[in-house]
Amino acid sequence: MSRKLSIFTCHNLKKYQYQKPRLSQLTYQIPINIKYSIESGSPAHIGPHSGAIDYIVPSNTPVLAAADGKVTEIIKNYSTPFVFRIQGNYWSTRLFRGRMNYITLSHKQKGVEEFSFYAHLKKGSFNVQLNQTVKQGQVIAQTGWSGWMDRPHLHFVIYTKKVIDYSQETHESLTPKW
Repeated sequence: MSRKLSIFTCHNLKKYQYQKPRLSQLTYQIPINIKYSIESGSPAHIGPHSGAIDYIVPSNTPVLAAADGKVTEIIKNYSTPFVFRIQGNYWSTRLFRGRMNYITLSHKQKGVEEFSFYAHLKKGSFNVQLNQTVKQGQVIAQTGWSGWMDRPHLHFVIYTKKVIDYSQETHESLTPKW
Protein backbone atom coordinates (compact mmCIF):
# COMPACT_ATOMS: atom_id res chain seq x y z
CA MET A 1 0.00 0.00 0.00
CA SER A 2 1.40 3.41 -0.86
CA ARG A 3 0.88 6.54 1.13
CA LYS A 4 -1.59 9.19 0.15
CA LEU A 5 1.00 11.82 -0.80
CA SER A 6 -0.96 13.84 -3.34
CA ILE A 7 -2.60 16.20 -0.83
CA PHE A 8 -0.32 17.61 1.85
CA THR A 9 -2.39 19.44 4.42
CA CYS A 10 0.92 20.05 6.19
CA HIS A 11 1.78 22.65 3.55
CA ASN A 12 -0.83 24.99 4.98
CA LEU A 13 1.58 27.22 6.91
CA LYS A 14 -1.24 28.94 8.81
CA LYS A 15 -2.36 25.65 10.35
CA TYR A 16 0.64 25.09 12.62
CA GLN A 17 2.63 26.70 15.37
CA TYR A 18 6.18 25.41 15.42
CA GLN A 19 6.98 22.90 18.13
CA LYS A 20 10.40 21.40 18.45
CA PRO A 21 10.16 17.63 17.94
CA ARG A 22 10.97 15.50 20.95
CA LEU A 23 14.06 13.27 20.96
CA SER A 24 13.78 9.71 19.64
CA GLN A 25 14.06 6.91 22.18
CA LEU A 26 16.22 4.77 19.89
CA THR A 27 19.72 5.65 18.65
CA TYR A 28 20.51 6.15 14.95
CA GLN A 29 23.50 6.80 12.71
CA ILE A 30 23.54 9.46 10.01
CA PRO A 31 22.12 7.77 6.86
CA ILE A 32 24.85 8.94 4.48
CA ASN A 33 28.61 8.56 4.62
CA ILE A 34 29.90 11.53 2.63
CA LYS A 35 30.34 15.24 3.25
CA TYR A 36 26.96 16.97 3.24
CA SER A 37 25.11 20.12 4.18
CA ILE A 38 21.65 20.37 5.71
CA GLU A 39 18.85 22.43 4.24
CA SER A 40 16.49 24.20 6.60
CA GLY A 41 13.31 26.13 5.95
CA SER A 42 11.66 23.69 3.57
CA PRO A 43 7.87 24.15 3.29
CA ALA A 44 7.55 20.38 3.83
CA HIS A 45 9.10 20.56 7.32
CA ILE A 46 6.24 21.83 9.46
CA GLY A 47 3.68 20.33 11.81
CA PRO A 48 4.14 16.58 12.18
CA HIS A 49 7.01 16.75 9.66
CA SER A 50 9.07 19.30 11.60
CA GLY A 51 11.70 16.70 12.55
CA ALA A 52 12.63 16.03 8.91
CA ILE A 53 16.26 16.52 7.84
CA ASP A 54 17.31 17.21 4.24
CA TYR A 55 20.89 16.08 3.56
CA ILE A 56 22.07 17.96 0.46
CA VAL A 57 24.16 15.43 -1.46
CA PRO A 58 24.75 14.59 -5.13
CA SER A 59 22.52 12.16 -7.02
CA ASN A 60 23.68 8.55 -6.71
CA THR A 61 24.86 8.99 -3.11
CA PRO A 62 24.49 5.69 -1.23
CA VAL A 63 21.76 5.80 1.43
CA LEU A 64 22.44 3.77 4.59
CA ALA A 65 20.04 2.17 7.06
CA ALA A 66 20.20 4.40 10.14
CA ALA A 67 19.59 1.43 12.48
CA ASP A 68 18.90 -2.29 12.38
CA GLY A 69 15.34 -2.90 11.24
CA LYS A 70 12.86 -4.32 8.77
CA VAL A 71 11.67 -2.86 5.47
CA THR A 72 7.95 -2.08 5.90
CA GLU A 73 7.32 0.04 2.81
CA ILE A 74 8.90 0.64 -0.60
CA ILE A 75 7.87 2.87 -3.48
CA LYS A 76 10.41 2.77 -6.31
CA ASN A 77 8.72 3.52 -9.64
CA TYR A 78 9.17 7.26 -10.10
CA SER A 79 11.66 9.58 -11.75
CA THR A 80 11.30 13.32 -12.24
CA PRO A 81 11.69 14.10 -15.97
CA PHE A 82 14.95 15.89 -16.81
CA VAL A 83 13.18 19.01 -18.10
CA PHE A 84 11.81 19.68 -14.57
CA ARG A 85 15.15 19.27 -12.78
CA ILE A 86 15.89 22.96 -12.30
CA GLN A 87 18.44 23.42 -9.53
CA GLY A 88 17.10 25.76 -6.86
CA ASN A 89 13.56 25.89 -8.26
CA TYR A 90 11.37 24.05 -5.77
CA TRP A 91 8.12 24.84 -7.59
CA SER A 92 9.10 23.34 -10.95
CA THR A 93 8.68 19.83 -9.49
CA ARG A 94 5.46 20.53 -7.54
CA LEU A 95 3.52 18.34 -9.99
CA PHE A 96 5.57 15.39 -8.76
CA ARG A 97 4.91 15.75 -5.02
CA GLY A 98 2.88 12.53 -4.94
CA ARG A 99 5.41 10.68 -7.10
CA MET A 100 8.32 10.08 -4.79
CA ASN A 101 10.48 6.99 -4.27
CA TYR A 102 10.99 6.09 -0.63
CA ILE A 103 11.75 3.37 1.88
CA THR A 104 10.35 3.02 5.40
CA LEU A 105 12.13 0.89 7.99
CA SER A 106 10.70 -0.30 11.31
CA HIS A 107 13.07 -0.33 14.30
CA LYS A 108 12.12 -2.26 17.46
CA GLN A 109 14.18 -2.36 20.64
CA LYS A 110 13.16 -2.95 24.25
CA GLY A 111 9.44 -2.52 23.58
CA VAL A 112 9.92 0.70 21.59
CA GLU A 113 9.08 0.91 17.88
CA GLU A 114 10.06 3.84 15.67
CA PHE A 115 10.18 4.23 11.90
CA SER A 116 12.81 5.80 9.65
CA PHE A 117 11.77 7.26 6.30
CA TYR A 118 14.18 7.83 3.38
CA ALA A 119 12.82 9.82 0.42
CA HIS A 120 13.83 11.18 -3.02
CA LEU A 121 15.53 7.94 -3.98
CA LYS A 122 16.73 7.01 -7.45
CA LYS A 123 14.56 4.72 -9.52
CA GLY A 124 16.39 1.42 -10.07
CA SER A 125 18.79 1.89 -7.13
CA PHE A 126 16.98 -0.11 -4.44
CA ASN A 127 19.02 -2.83 -2.71
CA VAL A 128 16.25 -4.07 -0.39
CA GLN A 129 12.86 -5.75 -0.64
CA LEU A 130 9.67 -5.53 1.40
CA ASN A 131 9.93 -7.36 4.76
CA GLN A 132 13.71 -7.73 4.44
CA THR A 133 15.79 -7.34 7.61
CA VAL A 134 18.55 -4.73 7.33
CA LYS A 135 21.60 -3.91 9.44
CA GLN A 136 22.70 -0.44 10.51
CA GLY A 137 24.99 1.02 7.83
CA GLN A 138 23.72 -1.29 5.06
CA VAL A 139 23.26 0.46 1.70
CA ILE A 140 19.53 0.42 0.96
CA ALA A 141 19.34 2.71 -2.13
CA GLN A 142 20.81 5.85 -3.74
CA THR A 143 19.64 9.44 -3.84
CA GLY A 144 18.03 10.68 -7.02
CA TRP A 145 15.37 12.91 -8.56
CA SER A 146 11.89 11.81 -7.49
CA GLY A 147 9.07 13.81 -5.98
CA TRP A 148 8.78 17.49 -5.10
CA MET A 149 12.31 18.86 -4.69
CA ASP A 150 14.67 21.60 -5.83
CA ARG A 151 17.98 19.72 -5.76
CA PRO A 152 19.30 16.24 -5.09
CA HIS A 153 19.02 15.42 -1.41
CA LEU A 154 17.98 12.75 1.05
CA HIS A 155 14.82 13.57 2.98
CA PHE A 156 15.17 11.67 6.28
CA VAL A 157 12.62 11.46 9.08
CA ILE A 158 12.10 9.42 12.24
CA TYR A 159 8.42 8.78 13.12
CA THR A 160 6.62 7.45 16.17
CA LYS A 161 4.29 5.18 14.20
CA LYS A 162 3.77 3.91 10.68
CA VAL A 163 2.18 6.56 8.49
CA ILE A 164 -0.52 5.21 6.22
CA ASP A 165 -2.20 8.49 5.36
CA TYR A 166 -0.21 11.74 5.56
CA SER A 167 -3.36 13.82 5.25
CA GLN A 168 -4.66 12.45 8.60
CA GLU A 169 -1.44 13.62 10.29
CA THR A 170 -1.69 11.10 13.13
CA HIS A 171 2.08 10.66 13.26
CA GLU A 172 4.78 12.60 15.06
CA SER A 173 8.28 13.15 13.73
CA LEU A 174 11.17 12.95 16.17
CA THR A 175 14.62 14.47 16.43
CA PRO A 176 17.02 11.55 15.95
CA LYS A 177 19.26 10.65 18.86
CA TRP A 178 22.66 10.05 17.25
